[in-house]
Amino acid sequence: MKIFSYLLLLSLLTFSFKPSFSQLIVGTVATPEELAGSLVGSGVTITNVTLNCPNGGWGSFDGTNSNIGIDSGIILACGSINNAVGPNFSGGITTAFGTTGDQDLTDLAGQETHDACVLEFDLAASSDSINFSYVFASDEYTEYVNSINDIFAFFISGPGITGEQNIALVPGTTDPVAINTVNCLNGSLYYICNDPLNSQCDATYNCPTDASLTTIEYDGFTTVLTAVANVQPCQTYHLKLAIADASDEILDSGVFIKASSLSTAASSVTVSTPYNDPITNLPAVVEGCFSATVEVQTCNPSTDSVALHYTISGTATNGTDYNQIADSIFIPPGLSSANLIIDPLVDGVSESSETVTLYFYSTSPSNPYDSVTILILDSLIAIASPDTVICVGQSASLTVNDA
Repeated sequence: MKIFSYLLLLSLLTFSFKPSFSQLIVGTVATPEELAGSLVGSGVTITNVTLNCPNGGWGSFDGTNSNIGIDSGIILACGSINNAVGPNFSGGITTAFGTTGDQDLTDLAGQETHDACVLEFDLAASSDSINFSYVFASDEYTEYVNSINDIFAFFISGPGITGEQNIALVPGTTDPVAINTVNCLNGSLYYICNDPLNSQCDATYNCPTDASLTTIEYDGFTTVLTAVANVQPCQTYHLKLAIADASDEILDSGVFIKASSLSTAASSVTVSTPYNDPITNLPAVVEGCFSATVEVQTCNPSTDSVALHYTISGTATNGTDYNQIADSIFIPPGLSSANLIIDPLVDGVSESSETVTLYFYSTSPSNPYDSVTILILDSLIAIASPDTVICVGQSASLTVNDA
């Protein structure tokens, strides 16, 4: 009895003083539309959502108390998303759904794929690029570097893009993000070791020394990366987010995508003038001759007036060198665009060229999403001399003086 009581007390004490940890939380999402919709941020609209993924392979996550680097978002996996939850007490974990792969991923991997999880939708962006943030993680780290790799990709297609383009790339390269391209030997700047049983990475990678120090189960994952694509404003594109087991169904991988990060600028901004300065390559206007038109455009008309804000900079003085303009432009209800006129004023002062720059922003003036610069030239007066007759091959001088 004493021995039993001692062992029971020791067990309780051991439990009481067990190191505490926070971890990743995963959850279910009601519909594919809700799953895709949670990714949408400013300036982007989506339609035609489809999901081809085994039950249990998709859902939401809360990474606030983990080291995944993203507070919340969605997870797509080629195994159960529950396997992503830490701590990392397992040397490797697998859920084999026994489902098919994806042909695009098979073509990219160069080997048969299985247990594919694919989220697709159409999108339109109000500006000329889109971006979103993600983390790729896998239990194939690091034992299977330069061997069998699970595969994932973000394929985009549409106007101006030939075929499908994978935008899940190692920063500054054209290499797809994968176990072979991001690890403690290659692309190591973007790799985080999460393997307490590490036998591949040296001490500089700070692999956890104890499983209780980990917050997710996967043995390794990337830093937060950004997928970027150039698009044509207001045109329809197709985005395909896909992950699958490659070669076999052993060991799981997942991709975490940040909520509300699929975004672009609030509007597209263009400027038109009759003349481009050949030296600066800037759109130019001339005092007393012609003005510039700055057009701001969104994709869809709003039922309310839309205010787009900007700060004014440059060497020209607002209200003196050009017409007085405010710090905002309003798109009327029912319309998707509005124009701002920059009209240079004749001041009768001989001076060098000046500029006016508008920085458009959504929430903070210190973080503009677009800008335009217009060059203002002095008015020109041509002094016509008497008629001059020249022969073929000869030249004549034409003098132009500023006002």
